[in-house]
Amino acid sequence: MSNFIETLKNFWEKHPALAYGLVMLIGCNLAFSGNLLLLIPIMILLVTIRGLANAALLIVLTAASFLFAHYSYQLPSLPEEGIEGTGIIQITSTVNKTNHFGKQAVFKGFIQTFENTDHQVIGKNLPYTLSIPNNESNKIPKADKNYQISGRLKQLASGYYTITKFKEAPLIPVEGSFSLAEFRKAAKQKVTDYIHRQYEGSRASVFLAGIATGDFDDRSMVYEFGRFGLQHIMAISGFHFAIIAGIFSLLLRFVFNQRTAAIVLIFLLSSYYLFLGSASSIMRAWVTILIALLSTVFKKRSNGLNSLGIALIFILLIDPLLSRSLGFQFSFAATAAILILFPLSDQLLQSFLKKRYLSNLVQMDFLNQHGYCFLVFCRQAIALSLAVTLVTLPITLYYFQKFPIMSLIYNLFFPFMVSISMLLLILGLLLPFAGSLIHQLNQIYTEFSLNLIYNIPPSLDIYYRANFFSLELVLIYLYAVFCISIYAKERLGNDEETFAFL
Repeated sequence: MSNFIETLKNFWEKHPALAYGLVMLIGCNLAFSGNLLLLIPIMILLVTIRGLANAALLIVLTAASFLFAHYSYQLPSLPEEGIEGTGIIQITSTVNKTNHFGKQAVFKGFIQTFENTDHQVIGKNLPYTLSIPNNESNKIPKADKNYQISGRLKQLASGYYTITKFKEAPLIPVEGSFSLAEFRKAAKQKVTDYIHRQYEGSRASVFLAGIATGDFDDRSMVYEFGRFGLQHIMAISGFHFAIIAGIFSLLLRFVFNQRTAAIVLIFLLSSYYLFLGSASSIMRAWVTILIALLSTVFKKRSNGLNSLGIALIFILLIDPLLSRSLGFQFSFAATAAILILFPLSDQLLQSFLKKRYLSNLVQMDFLNQHGYCFLVFCRQAIALSLAVTLVTLPITLYYFQKFPIMSLIYNLFFPFMVSISMLLLILGLLLPFAGSLIHQLNQIYTEFSLNLIYNIPPSLDIYYRANFFSLELVLIYLYAVFCISIYAKERLGNDEETFAFL
């Protein structure tokens, strides 16, 4: 046991930012849920942190994050019929959607304050959704400022709300306020229109436009990807940022030296972040890749787990309530699994496919060299899928009570196929003299890739179902998996820098 604790102490000594981020996450969720089970990882951290000063700092950060989250929000429990009143809405995103009610302009953001008809403030910083019919009788307001709204506030779930505007009450602009939501909407529409023109009348156009902008309005496509556990591909994350960064980094190196290329790439990816918006997975990907690029600029060594901790701290300071979202939990859990568990699962699989050193590889003939490289790719794909599934499986079962078995197969190859589609799309945008040809090739290739999903018969939709995964069981499971994995990883001495911004 003493050896185990000493190993964990060495781990936290090398990854202080991750420890600080974790206690802030726990403090925020204590404020929202009051679940005392969350004190268990705090106690584990206090036992396995080196030095009284560090232990005291963890306690202070836990208390500070608890108070910060507690006083930043006022989340009321509302009756089923909701409550009437007036609020100030801040718009962070806006999209046009079509559903059974017709065309709708959907706004999302925060209700800064909401007062009931007696002028009492009953809510503060409430995440909301506002849908306004998009027809000739309604004038859709621009999403470039805050508005005062009169309507009925209803509770969708714990901490999430919807507001319905009174028909006779206009949205009143708040002077001096500002939002990027209207700019994002216009910019995304231009990108979408361009892709639709290049891939006219095909599923590829819908898929590639969604991949580029992060907005998927095609319900059938969302359903088909959900059959195989591929929803993560439809959400902009580190996977997309890593591909874009890799492509532009390669191209920029032909023009600039490594340091200058990193600076230009920081500007490009930050612009892309502003274009996409501030979803939790996007913020995490942007912060972690920014740290990796800054390490190149200042010639410092980056650390993937510390970068993950800094991203965690950044998001919690911006909006602690994001920690309750499904996207946040899957994004951070999957990334931590890649950084901690992937080296272990790859090491395990090397017992079946042994690692060859360069001196052995150069002695092979051409065919065997390429065969070995393909087998290494397969081994690492399986190891990556195994690591992520081990962590996300209980979270999936807790939220959805089922897990698609086919996702174990599709996640081995389909993300790689999507990366080729993204590469061809970017090359088509950057090379106008050959853009038409590249887009035609990409349409054929992307349609082929999508057919691997759409043409699979429903008889292969096999699910593992479980209704016994409570929140407490999930937390205990994750505590145990990560503590054991950290111990094993430290004993093996694996380095996670390679995956710094996945």
